[in-house]
Amino acid sequence: MQDCGIVSIAAKAAGISRQTAYNHRHTDSDFATQWDDAIRQASEVLEFEARRRAFEGVLEPVYYRGEVVGQVRKYSDTLIIFLLKGLKPNMYRDNFSVDINGSIEKLVKIINEECPDRASAIRRRIQTDLLGEEFN
Repeated sequence: MQDCGIVSIAAKAAGISRQTAYNHRHTDSDFATQWDDAIRQASEVLEFEARRRAFEGVLEPVYYRGEVVGQVRKYSDTLIIFLLKGLKPNMYRDNFSVDINGSIEKLVKIINEECPDRASAIRRRIQTDLLGEEFN
């Protein structure tokens, strides 16, 4: 599995069913540890390849009238974005969540301070979706 990270391919190579592999994983702690190691190794291979394609690029053929006349190196901005999101999720994430411990009043205070232009709409949404009652 370390070569590909795909359970069904690894199971077929081992001559067992996919379900048998999962059964062993759940009943044999040594097998489960080896499974996790194989997944880590496969993910490292994928990460290495993503970095290579992002920064070194890949050669793609250039065609003219149906014939290959050269090559051009293409880099992947998308892979760079994914790598940045993985390395610095707080900076490059697409969305965020806020974990509020405390009272509704504290939440309302934070909303008023952080989102003054949207505070009333957010309060109404909290009121109707979460509380079902009015609050100040």
